[in-house]
Amino acid sequence: MSYFSGSKKVAVGLDIENDAVRMVKLRYTREGPKLVAFGVVELPPGDKDSGGTQRSRISSAIEKILAQEKIKGKEVISAISGPSVHIQVARLPSLPGEKLREAAKWMMKEKAPFDLEETTLDYSMLDKTTDNGTQKLETIVAVAKNELVREKVDLLKGVGLNSVALNVIPLALLNSFKVDSRWKKDEVIALVDIEASTTYLAIVKNARLEFSREIAFGGDTITEGLKQRLDLSDPGSGKKMRQTYGILDEDSDKETEQISYKATEKGKAEIQEEKEKAFKVSEILKIELGKLVSELRLSFNSYQAQSLEDSIGRILLSGSLAQLKNLDGFLAATLKVPVEIANPLARIPLDSQFEKRKYQNPQSLSPSLNIATGLALGKGETINLSPAKEKSARLARRTRTILLPSLYLTALLLLLASGYSFLNQKAAVYEQEFQSKEAMIAPLQPKLDKVEALMRDLIGWDHRHSSIIQLNLSSIPWVQVLAQFSKAIPEKAWLRELSFPTSPTDTDQRSNSPILIIRGSVEWEKQVAQLSLIEFVSQLEKSPYLNDVYSQSTARNTRHGHEVIDFVINARLPNRKEIASSTHHSDERAERSANL
Repeated sequence: MSYFSGSKKVAVGLDIENDAVRMVKLRYTREGPKLVAFGVVELPPGDKDSGGTQRSRISSAIEKILAQEKIKGKEVISAISGPSVHIQVARLPSLPGEKLREAAKWMMKEKAPFDLEETTLDYSMLDKTTDNGTQKLETIVAVAKNELVREKVDLLKGVGLNSVALNVIPLALLNSFKVDSRWKKDEVIALVDIEASTTYLAIVKNARLEFSREIAFGGDTITEGLKQRLDLSDPGSGKKMRQTYGILDEDSDKETEQISYKATEKGKAEIQEEKEKAFKVSEILKIELGKLVSELRLSFNSYQAQSLEDSIGRILLSGSLAQLKNLDGFLAATLKVPVEIANPLARIPLDSQFEKRKYQNPQSLSPSLNIATGLALGKGETINLSPAKEKSARLARRTRTILLPSLYLTALLLLLASGYSFLNQKAAVYEQEFQSKEAMIAPLQPKLDKVEALMRDLIGWDHRHSSIIQLNLSSIPWVQVLAQFSKAIPEKAWLRELSFPTSPTDTDQRSNSPILIIRGSVEWEKQVAQLSLIEFVSQLEKSPYLNDVYSQSTARNTRHGHEVIDFVINARLPNRKEIASSTHHSDERAERSANL
């Protein structure tokens, strides 16, 4: 839902991360958006887990940006993210208005990793498609816990700002991508934005969001790794080292020569010491970034399994860590995918109000401003998770400023033309007709309620019917499969659901085999939970009844008063021919287990 009316000419995108607050102000003209101002205020290092302290730092940073950039308007567009937000791209029945919202909510009850009580939901329709002769709507649905929404709105209100729209970060990245990059038809592009504590992944095709995920990895992860491995006491020294040295180019010593040119006067010994330090920092960075590479590779495999796409065509890199020296080359070499640095501001011309003397080079900060730019480019359209009362207040303001003057003018003209008595007579006739039609419609309301209930039941039964068809086609000995699940499940872990994808056509087309979705939870004990999941996947890989086992996603959550990791594991069920070939399975499992 958009707040951006024809009278609005300015949009301010505000991106709040753990390490900095970033703002982009755009003015909209007939020629398109133009850059008026931008600002970045880094947050001082400190205890990020102290909610009150961090909130105070963020408020001070926002006030500083508003003062520096002379932002007078109070309306901003921001975003929310984290485990309390869930985004789903889905095909929903072609229904009008509130019925489509109900269908979206019903779907999210099955997909969201948390209870939908006390949440805000919004959706945006992408396109109409036909599925087995039935018209469906390609839709993006987002849901967020009300507590998180209130925290963000209250934070902005505390500094005198009104959050007119709360978007989600994957859509902000998509908006920036549309203005920053050209794409080929059917090209699959991964938008990777690495911030201080989180990496945001959005996979797009034909400028449409297909897949999104948040990865618990960021610049702070690397800084902490440097601090521990180099035994650093100063929290800021790790960040300074990663910025100074970056990742060395293994094919050349030019970078180490440039790093140590100041030490030439002190002798060869100090030059060599500086080179060794640069090499050590580079190796630590590669080790820490290996965690991100593993998560990205896992996400790419998951997307390809769901969409049956061949591969990711290229990666568009952004965020506060995007300009780490040689990061793009490292990711390209390890993931075997071309990597480009995002630069959305390069395609947005400067407004006449832009103070050129104040900013040396806007493009130098452009990758870190990718989310803020995308929020401003979105203008509050598509997804908006701001509270309902805020939406009602905006609607009332628009009604007062646009609709009411028009209605008053129309009424005045009618009164002048026809007279007051004539209008009263017409009003009485219309009132009578309205009451008559209202009386005719009232008996139909119970039937409409039944139709809505039947629609919800239909969606549920359609899912169950699809699962039964998949079970019938698979010919899997489920007693043995469940026995293996019981044997492989880690201690302090439990399975919550074994299911198939919603659509019966979601199978591995190369082998005509269905995909089994395994959902469960394991109690969180630092690294023990992750190791337990790895062991669980390894045990399932040995099963002759499961192929291509991989972890689709993990997310920390709270269930029954315990902190847990919710996991989703996908596996391909073999067909009859593969089951019959037990020797093939045994050899393949043994070889795969040895590799692990």
